[in-house]
Amino acid sequence: MRELTINKQAARNNPNFRIYRDDSVRNAEIAFKKLLSEAYKSTLVYEYYTSQSYPFKQELNLSRMINYGEYNLQNYIYDLEDAFWEFEDHFGVPELRVLPLSLKNDIFPGMNVASDGVAFSARERNDSVKRWLENSLDENGVATISFVIGPPDVSPGTRVHKVSYVEACVEKQTAAAAQHPRVYLDMAGRSRMWALGSAFTELEYDFGGRPSVVTARWCSGSDYSWDPKIFQSQKYTQRPLFNTKWELKINFTTEPANQGYGPEDFDDLKIFFYYHEYTEF
Repeated sequence: MRELTINKQAARNNPNFRIYRDDSVRNAEIAFKKLLSEAYKSTLVYEYYTSQSYPFKQELNLSRMINYGEYNLQNYIYDLEDAFWEFEDHFGVPELRVLPLSLKNDIFPGMNVASDGVAFSARERNDSVKRWLENSLDENGVATISFVIGPPDVSPGTRVHKVSYVEACVEKQTAAAAQHPRVYLDMAGRSRMWALGSAFTELEYDFGGRPSVVTARWCSGSDYSWDPKIFQSQKYTQRPLFNTKWELKINFTTEPANQGYGPEDFDDLKIFFYYHEYTEF
């Protein structure tokens, strides 16, 4: 017993023992800070997904250990998970919807009725699209059109609209070309979201721009020789549908897929925003 005691004390006085002990403490502190950061990120994801504040987020400031103590990270994550399941039990899962926007009917102004009150013919409306595209061209041959998506574009009984994917199609009288045109889309403005709740509450987010290239279908038919995913842009998945400045660009010069096309070849361009939403009355 005396020998074991002497050996134990000698081990404690060994500098290697102190190094290992200090290293263990430092690594435990690093692991705790990493898990604390992940718990905070999970809380923000929950708040973004539900458009609601998590009332127990302040417990993260009181947590000092992962598994022990009144406030610890393990119990916090369990409670956060329970809150998520309670949310889905109450509101269900989000449903998929689509918002179709047309240059001719929705984005360009004054497309349907002339100033004298006489309705435009279909040919006149197609010519108006061409003129608007020509007037939107810059010195590089790129047409830029901006538009807004907001609460008037969706059902008033729905909330928390987030994009799933985006598609586009080009309407043309002679859609015989083998090459599908490409358009560019960007969330250039501030994102907004209609939060759940009885009163109208709009949350704002500044995610910054995210440009995407969208391969357009022909509106007059489907090309079954192409993989359908080719026509779907997933760049905006889980981002808000509402934005103060969606920016659409058509490159008629340096985009290889648009070689041989000009504003005169577009009778209409349609953008389809597929998005998820919650129903609330």
